Amino acid sequence: MKSTLATVEILAKHFTRAVNRRIDELVIHCMQSKEKPGTARQVAIMWQGDEPKSSAHYALDKDEIISCVPEEFVAWAAPGANQEGIHVEFAGKAEQTYQEWFDPYSRDMLRKAIPLFVDICRRYNLPAKFVDADGLVHGERGITTHAEVSKAFKKSSHWDPGPDFPLAWFIGRIRAELLPH
Repeated sequence: MKSTLATVEILAKHFTRAVNRRIDELVIHCMQSKEKPGTARQVAIMWQGDEPKSSAHYALDKDEIISCVPEEFVAWAAPGANQEGIHVEFAGKAEQTYQEWFDPYSRDMLRKAIPLFVDICRRYNLPAKFVDADGLVHGERGITTHAEVSKAFKKSSHWDPGPDFPLAWFIGRIRAELLPH
Protein backbone atom coordinates (compact mmCIF):
# COMPACT_ATOMS: atom_id res chain seq x y z
CA MET A 1 0.00 0.00 0.00
CA LYS A 2 1.18 3.54 -0.59
CA SER A 3 -0.26 6.94 -0.16
CA THR A 4 -1.99 8.33 -3.21
CA LEU A 5 0.02 11.51 -2.54
CA ALA A 6 3.27 9.90 -3.74
CA THR A 7 4.20 11.29 -7.14
CA VAL A 8 6.26 8.31 -8.27
CA GLU A 9 7.55 4.95 -7.07
CA ILE A 10 11.26 4.14 -7.04
CA LEU A 11 11.56 0.83 -5.20
CA ALA A 12 14.46 0.47 -2.76
CA LYS A 13 16.58 -2.68 -2.81
CA HIS A 14 16.70 -3.25 0.94
CA PHE A 15 13.49 -3.95 2.86
CA THR A 16 11.82 -6.93 4.50
CA ARG A 17 8.60 -8.47 3.29
CA ALA A 18 6.03 -8.66 6.05
CA VAL A 19 2.45 -9.77 6.41
CA ASN A 20 -0.18 -8.00 8.53
CA ARG A 21 2.24 -5.81 10.39
CA ARG A 22 0.93 -3.35 12.96
CA ILE A 23 1.82 0.31 12.43
CA ASP A 24 2.42 2.20 15.68
CA GLU A 25 4.81 4.98 14.66
CA LEU A 26 5.30 7.49 11.92
CA VAL A 27 9.04 8.22 12.04
CA ILE A 28 10.58 11.49 10.82
CA HIS A 29 14.07 11.37 9.31
CA CYS A 30 16.25 13.72 7.32
CA MET A 31 18.48 12.66 4.47
CA GLN A 32 21.62 14.53 5.54
CA SER A 33 21.60 16.07 2.09
CA LYS A 34 21.20 19.50 0.60
CA GLU A 35 17.78 20.98 0.16
CA LYS A 36 17.54 21.31 -3.59
CA PRO A 37 15.35 20.10 -6.42
CA GLY A 38 15.76 16.39 -7.09
CA THR A 39 17.12 15.45 -3.67
CA ALA A 40 14.32 12.97 -2.92
CA ARG A 41 14.79 11.31 -6.31
CA GLN A 42 18.58 11.14 -5.83
CA VAL A 43 18.21 9.44 -2.45
CA ALA A 44 15.55 7.04 -3.75
CA ILE A 45 17.84 6.03 -6.62
CA MET A 46 20.73 5.58 -4.16
CA TRP A 47 18.55 3.13 -2.17
CA GLN A 48 18.27 0.97 -5.29
CA GLY A 49 21.96 0.11 -4.99
CA ASP A 50 23.85 -2.30 -2.79
CA GLU A 51 25.02 0.45 -0.39
CA PRO A 52 23.86 1.82 1.87
CA LYS A 53 21.77 -1.03 3.22
CA SER A 54 18.93 1.27 4.21
CA SER A 55 15.58 2.50 2.98
CA ALA A 56 12.46 4.40 3.97
CA HIS A 57 8.85 4.26 2.86
CA TYR A 58 8.91 7.79 1.49
CA ALA A 59 11.54 10.30 0.41
CA LEU A 60 10.43 13.87 -0.04
CA ASP A 61 11.69 17.28 -0.97
CA LYS A 62 9.74 20.42 -1.81
CA ASP A 63 8.81 19.11 -5.28
CA GLU A 64 8.20 15.37 -4.89
CA ILE A 65 7.01 12.63 -2.59
CA ILE A 66 8.56 9.35 -3.73
CA SER A 67 7.34 5.96 -2.54
CA CYS A 68 10.37 3.72 -1.98
CA VAL A 69 9.04 0.81 0.12
CA PRO A 70 5.41 -0.35 0.10
CA GLU A 71 3.88 0.41 3.49
CA GLU A 72 3.01 -3.22 4.13
CA PHE A 73 6.75 -4.02 4.07
CA VAL A 74 9.44 -3.13 6.62
CA ALA A 75 11.87 -0.39 5.61
CA TRP A 76 15.42 -0.50 6.93
CA ALA A 77 15.35 2.98 8.44
CA ALA A 78 15.60 3.06 12.26
CA PRO A 79 16.54 -0.15 14.08
CA GLY A 80 14.12 -0.72 16.92
CA ALA A 81 11.18 0.89 15.11
CA ASN A 82 11.44 -0.65 11.67
CA GLN A 83 8.80 -3.33 12.21
CA GLU A 84 6.12 -0.96 13.57
CA GLY A 85 7.02 2.20 11.68
CA ILE A 86 6.28 4.08 8.51
CA HIS A 87 9.45 6.05 7.77
CA VAL A 88 9.57 9.40 5.96
CA GLU A 89 12.86 11.02 4.91
CA PHE A 90 12.98 14.79 4.42
CA ALA A 91 15.62 16.62 2.37
CA GLY A 92 17.83 18.55 4.76
CA LYS A 93 20.34 18.08 7.55
CA ALA A 94 20.05 17.43 11.27
CA GLU A 95 22.34 20.42 11.87
CA GLN A 96 19.79 22.88 10.49
CA THR A 97 18.56 25.61 12.82
CA TYR A 98 14.91 26.24 13.53
CA GLN A 99 15.08 29.25 11.19
CA GLU A 100 16.64 27.12 8.42
CA TRP A 101 13.74 24.65 8.72
CA PHE A 102 11.50 27.63 7.86
CA ASP A 103 13.43 29.00 4.90
CA PRO A 104 11.30 29.03 1.72
CA TYR A 105 12.50 25.58 0.57
CA SER A 106 11.96 23.86 3.92
CA ARG A 107 8.65 25.60 4.57
CA ASP A 108 7.33 24.39 1.19
CA MET A 109 8.62 20.87 1.89
CA LEU A 110 7.03 20.74 5.34
CA ARG A 111 3.72 21.96 3.91
CA LYS A 112 3.94 19.28 1.19
CA ALA A 113 4.52 16.63 3.89
CA ILE A 114 1.50 17.53 6.03
CA PRO A 115 -1.11 15.84 3.77
CA LEU A 116 1.09 12.72 3.59
CA PHE A 117 1.29 12.51 7.39
CA VAL A 118 -2.46 13.19 7.72
CA ASP A 119 -3.20 10.43 5.20
CA ILE A 120 -0.99 7.91 7.02
CA CYS A 121 -2.38 8.86 10.45
CA ARG A 122 -5.94 8.40 9.16
CA ARG A 123 -5.29 5.05 7.49
CA TYR A 124 -3.53 3.57 10.54
CA ASN A 125 -5.53 5.43 13.20
CA LEU A 126 -2.33 7.00 14.55
CA PRO A 127 -2.71 9.92 16.94
CA ALA A 128 -1.04 13.17 15.87
CA LYS A 129 1.07 13.37 19.01
CA PHE A 130 4.79 13.29 19.63
CA VAL A 131 6.15 10.08 21.15
CA ASP A 132 9.47 10.42 22.95
CA ALA A 133 11.97 7.64 23.72
CA ASP A 134 10.22 6.62 26.94
CA GLY A 135 6.88 6.46 25.14
CA LEU A 136 8.39 4.27 22.40
CA VAL A 137 9.75 1.84 24.99
CA HIS A 138 6.29 1.67 26.57
CA GLY A 139 4.48 1.07 23.27
CA GLU A 140 2.85 4.48 22.74
CA ARG A 141 1.57 5.21 19.24
CA GLY A 142 2.08 8.41 17.28
CA ILE A 143 4.75 10.48 15.53
CA THR A 144 8.41 10.27 16.51
CA THR A 145 11.90 10.90 15.16
CA HIS A 146 14.90 8.75 14.36
CA ALA A 147 16.67 10.48 17.28
CA GLU A 148 14.02 9.26 19.74
CA VAL A 149 14.21 5.73 18.28
CA SER A 150 18.00 5.80 18.78
CA LYS A 151 17.57 6.91 22.42
CA ALA A 152 14.86 4.33 23.11
CA PHE A 153 16.40 1.22 21.58
CA LYS A 154 20.12 2.10 21.42
CA LYS A 155 20.60 0.36 18.07
CA SER A 156 21.91 3.41 16.20
CA SER A 157 23.42 6.80 16.93
CA HIS A 158 21.33 8.79 14.46
CA TRP A 159 19.98 12.10 15.77
CA ASP A 160 17.92 13.25 12.83
CA PRO A 161 15.96 15.29 12.03
CA GLY A 162 17.89 17.31 14.62
CA PRO A 163 16.93 19.22 17.77
CA ASP A 164 15.70 22.28 15.84
CA PHE A 165 13.27 20.47 13.54
CA PRO A 166 9.92 22.25 14.14
CA LEU A 167 8.15 19.25 15.66
CA ALA A 168 5.52 21.15 17.64
CA TRP A 169 4.59 23.30 14.64
CA PHE A 170 4.55 20.32 12.24
CA ILE A 171 2.55 17.97 14.48
CA GLY A 172 0.19 20.82 15.35
CA ARG A 173 -0.62 21.29 11.64
CA ILE A 174 -1.21 17.56 11.24
CA ARG A 175 -3.47 17.50 14.29
CA ALA A 176 -5.46 20.48 12.99
CA GLU A 177 -6.03 18.71 9.65
CA LEU A 178 -7.24 15.57 11.42
CA LEU A 179 -9.90 17.46 13.38
CA PRO A 180 -13.42 17.20 11.97
CA HIS A 181 -14.26 20.31 9.94
